[in-house]
Amino acid sequence: MAKVIGNHLFGLISGRIGNMVGVIINGKQHFRQLPIKNTAKPSQKQIIQRARFGFAMKFLNPLNSVIRIGFKSSQNSKSPQNRAMSLLLNNVIEGEYPDYTINFEKLQLSKGPIELCDSAIVKIKDQNIVYHWEDSEEIIDHHKKENALLVAITHDYQVMYSINEYTRNDQTGKLSLPEVPSGTKIHCYLAFVDTAHSQISSNSKYLGMVTMP
Repeated sequence: MAKVIGNHLFGLISGRIGNMVGVIINGKQHFRQLPIKNTAKPSQKQIIQRARFGFAMKFLNPLNSVIRIGFKSSQNSKSPQNRAMSLLLNNVIEGEYPDYTINFEKLQLSKGPIELCDSAIVKIKDQNIVYHWEDSEEIIDHHKKENALLVAITHDYQVMYSINEYTRNDQTGKLSLPEVPSGTKIHCYLAFVDTAHSQISSNSKYLGMVTMP
C-alpha cells in the first residue's frame, strides 16, 4: 500500500500504486514499474530444451575442475565451460525427453594441440584403475614435463580424476576404485596438459570400459 509523506494534499508518495512503486530519493519523487510476471506456460519445445540443458549441467558439474584445464585456450573466446557444454549438447547427449543418456565414446574432456601418446591401455588391479601409456623417445623428450590427466566416469555418472599427480614421463598412473556395486561399468579417459607453461592440452582419448570386480 502506498503512503503519502508530508502534511499537504500533494505530498510525496512511497509504496505501491497498481503496477507502479513510488520511491523517494534525496527528497525527490520517483516512480518505477513493477516487473511483469510471465504467466504463460512454456511450450513443449521449451520444456524439452530446458530438460536437456539441465541434464547436461548436472553431468558436467562434477567435472568442472577437469573442464577448466582441459578446455582452456587463449585462442577461443568461449569459456571452458561453454566449450564443453556446446560439445556435449551437439555430439554426446542421446535419447528422447525425458530419458537422456551419455554416449561415452563421443565424450571429450579436453581439446587442444598437444600430441597424444602412441598407445594407451587401462585395467583394474589391486583396487585401482591403472593407466599405462607409451610414447616415442622424441615425444618424451619434448613433452615429458606435461601432466597426465586421468578421468574415470561410472555408467551412472560418478566421477574420479587426477590432474597433477602424474607426468607424461611416468607412463603410468592410477585412480582408486569408487564405492560402487560389482559389475558397474567405468569409462576411462586420458589426456595431457601443460599446466606449468602454455596451459594447453591434448584432445582427450577414450580408452574404453573396465568393470567393477
